[in-house]
This record gives sequence, C-alpha cells and structure tokens, in this order.
Amino acid sequence: MSAYASRTLDDIAEVIRHADGECVFLIGAGASKSAGIPLANGLLAEIERDFPRAYARARDKSYNSVMAELTSAQRSKLLSRHMEQAKVNWAHLALAQMFHLRKIDRILTVNFDPLIMRACSMVGEFPAVYDLAVAQEFKPARIAPRSVFYLNGQHTGFTILNADAELQAHRQRLQQIVANTGTHRIWVVLGYSGAADPLLDVLAEVPVFDNGLYWIGSRAQPSQIVIDKLLSNPEKQAYFHGGLHADDFLKGLAQKLDCFPPPLLSRPFEHIEKIIAHIDFDTGGDEGRTAHAELRRQIADSRARHDDQSVDLMALLMAGKLEQLLREFAGLSHPTERQRTVAAWALLRQGRLLEDEASQLAHSDSNQAQLKWTQAAQKYGAALHIKPDMYEALSHWGEDLAHAAQALAASDPAAAQAKWELAHEKFASAHEIMPDNHLVLQRWGYALQAQGQALAATAAPQALQKWQLAQDKFRQALNSAPDFAPAALALMHSLLQQAGLAPAHSAELRAAARAAGEQAEQIKRGSASLALARLYAQDGELNSCLRALEQAEQSGQDGQVQALLHEASFQELMASLLRQANWEPARSAELRATAIAAAELAEQIQSGSASLTLARLYAQSGEADSCMRALEQALQNGQGEQVQALLHEAQFQNLRKHADFAAWLAQRGMN
Repeated sequence: MSAYASRTLDDIAEVIRHADGECVFLIGAGASKSAGIPLANGLLAEIERDFPRAYARARDKSYNSVMAELTSAQRSKLLSRHMEQAKVNWAHLALAQMFHLRKIDRILTVNFDPLIMRACSMVGEFPAVYDLAVAQEFKPARIAPRSVFYLNGQHTGFTILNADAELQAHRQRLQQIVANTGTHRIWVVLGYSGAADPLLDVLAEVPVFDNGLYWIGSRAQPSQIVIDKLLSNPEKQAYFHGGLHADDFLKGLAQKLDCFPPPLLSRPFEHIEKIIAHIDFDTGGDEGRTAHAELRRQIADSRARHDDQSVDLMALLMAGKLEQLLREFAGLSHPTERQRTVAAWALLRQGRLLEDEASQLAHSDSNQAQLKWTQAAQKYGAALHIKPDMYEALSHWGEDLAHAAQALAASDPAAAQAKWELAHEKFASAHEIMPDNHLVLQRWGYALQAQGQALAATAAPQALQKWQLAQDKFRQALNSAPDFAPAALALMHSLLQQAGLAPAHSAELRAAARAAGEQAEQIKRGSASLALARLYAQDGELNSCLRALEQAEQSGQDGQVQALLHEASFQELMASLLRQANWEPARSAELRATAIAAAELAEQIQSGSASLTLARLYAQSGEADSCMRALEQALQNGQGEQVQALLHEAQFQNLRKHADFAAWLAQRGMN
C-alpha cells in the first residue's frame, strides 16, 4: 500500500479550533449508517431480492449500474422507506452543534436523507439549503454565508442522481461547488467512499488544499483509490484519520471543541424555553396567552421535580469531562441512584480509554500496556462498587483481562492462562445478570477463541475444547441477535481453525464454516466476502471465489482483495484451471473464459497484477487487440523483461501474423 500521511483527532481539533469557522464538512453514506439507512451493499441486496430481473440486467453489480436499471419512481421508493424511518444519530447531532457554534460554515452532502437538516433544527440552526441536482444555474454571489448543499439531490426532491450517466453529466456542477468552497477552508471528508460518483475525481483535480483536507475512514487504512487519487501526493496536503465510525469521530471532535452535548440533551428545559421564545403568543389572543402561561407553568413544575445535579453530571459525561464529573460525584453526601449510574458510566468510559491506550502500546512497550490494562480493570471494579449490577462493566473487565492475557501468551503462558480464566469468571457474572446480551456472549467467545489459539501448539485437546466453547458462545449470540453478522463470521473462523487441528473432521468442519460465512454474508453483504473467497479458492471453486471477491471489492475492501489475489491458494486455482483447459479440449473455451474473467477482475482491482496472465490468455484465444492492451499495461508496470520472454511462447506466433499486432511490436522494437 502506498505511503500517506495520517493525523490524529487532536490534530484535526486543533486546526479547526484556529480556523475562525472556515471549515467545510463533506459527508457520505457512512454518516447515516447508524441512523438506519443502509449503505450501498444493503440497498443492492434489497434490489436483488425485490427486483431480481432488474438486478440481473445490470452490466455489473456496482451500485450505480444496478440503480440505473430501476425507474426513478422505484429508486425513490427504495430510498424513502429507509429515510422516513431513520432517526437522527450522534454524528448528525454533533455536526449540527458544531455548525451552530460557528466551528464550521458549510456542509456538503452526497446523501439524499434529511438527517442533517433535522439535526440542525434540533439545535436551533436554520441554514440556507441548496439542491444542486435541480439547480438550473450556479450563482456564487447568491450563496448564503452558512449553508448546506445537497450535491446529488434530496429524497423528497424532483431529482436524485445515482446512475453513472446522470452523475457524469453532473460533474461540472460538482466542479463549481468545489471551486466555490475553495481551499481557504479546512476540508473534512467523512463517511464517503469516493466510489459511486465523480466527486473524488473532482477533489483530486485540486492541486493543493491550503488549509488541509482530512479524510476520515471507519477502517484503519484508507482504500487504494483514495490513496492513489488524494493521499499519496504530499503536495496536496491531504491526510487520513481512520478507525472511528462517524458517531464516535464527530462526538469526539465536538467534545474537544467544547460543542457537545447540545442544550437539547444537557439543558432540555432551557432549550424548550428558547424555542418558545420565538413564538408570539399574543397573536393567538386570549387562547395564545393562556397557552403560554400553561407552558411556563409546566416547565417550572418539571424543573422543580427534576434532579438538576444529575442533569449536570450527565452533561459532563456526554461532554467527555470525566474527571470533573467524578470530582463532583465524590462531593455528594447522599447521591441518588441516577447520580450513581452516571458516575459508574464515567468510570467505565475511563476504563475503555485505558484499554485503548494499552492496545496501542502492546507491540512497543508490553510492560506499560500491562499497566494500562491493570488500571482499566481498577476502573471497572470501581464502577461495580458503585453499581454492582452493571453487567457492561463486568463484560469489559473480562475483555480487558482477555486482551492482557493474549499479550502475555508468548512470554508468560502460565500467567496468560490465569488471566483468561479470570476473564471467563467476569463474563459468566455478566451473563448471569444479562443472559441474552449478544455482546457479552461475543466477547466471551473471542476470549475462548484466543485462549485456544495460545494452547494449540502445546495442548491440542484443550485448544479444541476452548474452540468448541467459543463456538457455543457465538451460536448463542446469534440466537440472541439473529442479525448480528460478527457472530456468524467469528463462528466461521473458529470452525476453520478447529478444522486445521482436527484433520479427521476437516471436511465436516469446513462445511459448517462455509455455512456460517454464508450466513454472515446474508445478514450483511461484504462482512464475510474475503473469508469466503479464500475458502472457495482452497476448495477449487473459481466462480464462487470470483463472486465473493467482487462483493469484497464493492464493500471497499480492495486492499485486502489485492493481497488475497497473490495468495498461493488463488494462484494455484488459476493454474489448475488452465491445466484443466488443456486436458479437456471439449471444455477449453468455457474454462479459458472463466480464467479470463478471474484475471480481468484481478486487473480491475490492481492494475498490472494480472496483465501478463491476461496477455497469455488473450493470445491463446486469438484476441490481438485485448492482448496488446494487456502487454501495454505490463510494460507500463515495468515488466518489460517478462513481456519479452512471453512473446517467445508458441501462442504468440500466430498473433504476429495480425497486422496491428505486428505493427505494435515494430513500434516498440520487439520484432
């Protein structure tokens, strides 16, 4: 993967703090995912289910191609049923509050949903709104200083753009808004893949972002397309921050900028009073004045009954001011149950932060990492002292011990095993309090799985026992939450590990693993695509492998797909297919077509990765033009010596009789 520069959350907060409000956020589908609006893969699954003929017609199974096969009314209905039910999430609320407090001055969205506008209204912000999909002209002088732009339309608007032809025709308008937004602003791009419209290419045309562009990703690494087009060129001043979903990133950023929580959550009565202050009750005559008096009485009564100190503690918790919260709690002589709950959550949050620090230190300073895990355990213990039935603290304590054990497994196996056993005690206590909680069961399963891995080399029977217990936990998690894809994926990996240690039952276990992976994929497209592709390749099923790789690529896992294409199992599958084509003349054309499809997919994912293979296949099929393109790509990737060697193979001799191919060879001095 190419080099790129990274920035931390603190780095981004610092530059925004000193930008005098000149900051633009570009948000994509990832910002709305937790609100209940599916990503492209989820929508594709719905189209395949509800409109199978339209899905089959699409030239490829990308979002834009499939959407192009639906009518505009069908697209609108598909999107609207999700958007009308979606709720404002933490991400939009935090973004709206930063907008309201003048930390940013413009929001661009490629989404069709109304969530950012709903969130703005909740915090008392009512910006100008522009829909570029229906704008007949672009008039920069008429743009309000603080504004929201729907770049590709709104779900209730006259036009929504989500087919390739529509989006390409819209490119000039995107260039205008990017130019108007300018590079004097800080750019923050969040929840946007760059795969479904020309906007990434438009951003790539900008020579330099003078105040920086910060690309925020939920995964630890950016996609290769974003690296190639934006991040790999240091002169652009574009940076990456990964590993946080939209809710966590925006809440964390808003906290660091003292913008969270909004008064709606921390001071609800004051917030209501500010809202009704904008109403002229006198215009309602006696009824209006009576209604005003009644509202004020109800607010006063509610405020008198409410525990203001608990509200203050909750506001501090949401603001991330944990030390201040715990100091104030310690000063209470007779804390209420609500106050005790808030303080327990503050301690749990501190434990989680210490766990994160430990994980970052695990590979560089094991002693400091163990210290952080111990400190985290103390926080969970303190939370349970305040609130003994807090199963969440027990569950995280178990996870903390399991992580510490895993880090010790190589250097001190006995100490590691002791920590794992303590972890199981914590999980068991959490499970007793909350027996149907799938997250407790999932974490417990992960701990058992890791313990089994540590035992595998020296105590195979015990390892198998731990893995079987882990599988039981993953199955229980799925029973409690049937749509929880991580449990099915974890079950698949556990069964495959067991198959490696129990060869007598390998076929049975691999079949069960495949079923678990396919269940995960059915629950959430892309969740198990890579694991399934590897399994299919090992089992010699190229077509299934290709479908899984395509799904993984569509899910934004192109970097992992590239790595898998170079694995021995995939390479051997390709070689086996070509040998089979030579051995079975009757199926030669069919098998070569399959091999070409596989190599073209590899080339599509990583240019140059299969150029030589494709050239050989095209030569065998007599496709001179395609062969020349593949050879040209190989030359561009610095494979000149391999091309020269390839041209001496027998299948290229017939192509030399082709006039265009002969001319191409002569032009490059390869006669």
